[in-house]
Amino acid sequence: MDRQWVKILAQASLEDGAWKLGNPAAAHEHSRATLQKTVTLLFQNTKEAVAIFNDNSRKDKKLSLFPVYAKGRETMAGFVLVLGRLQLQLMQTDLSLEIHLSRLQGFHQSNELLHRFDPHCDPFGGISWIMDQKSIMTDEMIVKQLLHDLCREAYISEW
Repeated sequence: MDRQWVKILAQASLEDGAWKLGNPAAAHEHSRATLQKTVTLLFQNTKEAVAIFNDNSRKDKKLSLFPVYAKGRETMAGFVLVLGRLQLQLMQTDLSLEIHLSRLQGFHQSNELLHRFDPHCDPFGGISWIMDQKSIMTDEMIVKQLLHDLCREAYISEW
């Protein structure tokens, strides 16, 4: 539950059909802080999902997860999910998230952009993600999309 979002809503009032915030700076700060910790939160949620997946999958179908750090910094810039010869990389570029799929076939590696997620900030500082300029996604839905895309590609190409 996004408690800060609820607090900001509780302090807001509706005037002439528009929200008037008690503390507009709080909403701005909340969205900024949320964007800064997005990759870390997605990594933690993906780590939990990977553990559940691996506990319930066949031996030949295990996921691995690796963090990717920004050059010269201790902040996480993204992460990589690996399944067999496939890698799904989530990276934050500026404010957006990009998902790339890499396939290793023989000595050739191919890469493709699967999805782009752009942030959408509501009046109370809450962040949702617009996937490929179509679907509104939550953090949980992004993790599910990552796992779905990787497993689908693995079944098509390897199993």
